[in-house]
Amino acid sequence: MFVNFDKGPQHWVSAYRARFHGDLPPVEMRICTKYRVSDAELPSYAPNYPGYPLRFMARLLVNRAALLLRR
Repeated sequence: MFVNFDKGPQHWVSAYRARFHGDLPPVEMRICTKYRVSDAELPSYAPNYPGYPLRFMARLLVNRAALLLRR
Protein backbone atom coordinates (compact mmCIF):
# COMPACT_ATOMS: atom_id res chain seq x y z
CA MET A 1 0.00 0.00 0.00
CA PHE A 2 1.19 3.49 -0.79
CA VAL A 3 0.32 5.88 2.03
CA ASN A 4 0.38 9.65 1.48
CA PHE A 5 -1.29 12.20 3.76
CA ASP A 6 -0.36 15.34 1.86
CA LYS A 7 -3.21 15.59 -0.65
CA GLY A 8 -6.71 15.52 0.77
CA PRO A 9 -8.67 12.76 2.47
CA GLN A 10 -7.67 9.85 0.20
CA HIS A 11 -4.74 8.11 1.89
CA TRP A 12 -3.93 5.49 -0.74
CA VAL A 13 -3.68 4.93 -4.47
CA SER A 14 -4.45 1.87 -6.55
CA ALA A 15 -1.44 -0.27 -7.41
CA TYR A 16 -1.40 -3.37 -9.58
CA ARG A 17 0.78 -6.15 -8.18
CA ALA A 18 1.93 -7.26 -11.64
CA ARG A 19 3.66 -3.88 -12.12
CA PHE A 20 6.14 -4.55 -9.29
CA HIS A 21 9.19 -6.78 -9.59
CA GLY A 22 11.34 -8.70 -7.15
CA ASP A 23 10.46 -10.38 -3.87
CA LEU A 24 6.96 -9.10 -3.03
CA PRO A 25 5.12 -9.53 0.28
CA PRO A 26 1.94 -11.63 0.17
CA VAL A 27 -1.45 -10.03 -0.35
CA GLU A 28 -3.01 -9.49 3.09
CA MET A 29 -6.55 -8.42 2.17
CA ARG A 30 -8.74 -7.16 -0.66
CA ILE A 31 -10.95 -4.15 0.04
CA CYS A 32 -14.03 -2.78 -1.74
CA THR A 33 -14.65 -5.98 -3.66
CA LYS A 34 -18.32 -5.03 -4.08
CA TYR A 35 -17.17 -2.59 -6.78
CA ARG A 36 -15.31 -5.11 -8.90
CA VAL A 37 -16.42 -5.28 -12.51
CA SER A 38 -16.07 -9.00 -13.09
CA ASP A 39 -18.17 -11.74 -11.50
CA ALA A 40 -15.13 -14.04 -11.48
CA GLU A 41 -14.32 -15.80 -8.23
CA LEU A 42 -11.52 -14.23 -6.20
CA PRO A 43 -8.75 -16.48 -4.87
CA SER A 44 -9.23 -17.47 -1.23
CA TYR A 45 -5.61 -17.00 -0.04
CA ALA A 46 -6.49 -13.49 1.22
CA PRO A 47 -9.74 -12.27 2.82
CA ASN A 48 -12.13 -10.31 0.59
CA TYR A 49 -14.05 -7.41 2.10
CA PRO A 50 -16.94 -5.63 0.35
CA GLY A 51 -16.06 -2.37 2.13
CA TYR A 52 -13.39 -1.12 4.53
CA PRO A 53 -12.67 -3.56 7.37
CA LEU A 54 -11.84 -2.31 10.86
CA ARG A 55 -8.36 -3.86 10.62
CA PHE A 56 -7.61 -1.79 7.51
CA MET A 57 -8.84 1.44 9.07
CA ALA A 58 -6.80 0.76 12.23
CA ARG A 59 -3.65 0.30 10.15
CA LEU A 60 -4.29 3.62 8.40
CA LEU A 61 -4.66 5.38 11.75
CA VAL A 62 -1.47 3.80 13.12
CA ASN A 63 0.44 4.89 10.00
CA ARG A 64 -0.99 8.40 10.30
CA ALA A 65 0.13 8.62 13.94
CA ALA A 66 3.60 7.38 13.02
CA LEU A 67 3.91 10.04 10.31
CA LEU A 68 2.80 12.77 12.70
CA LEU A 69 5.25 11.67 15.40
CA ARG A 70 8.11 11.55 12.93
CA ARG A 71 7.80 15.22 12.01
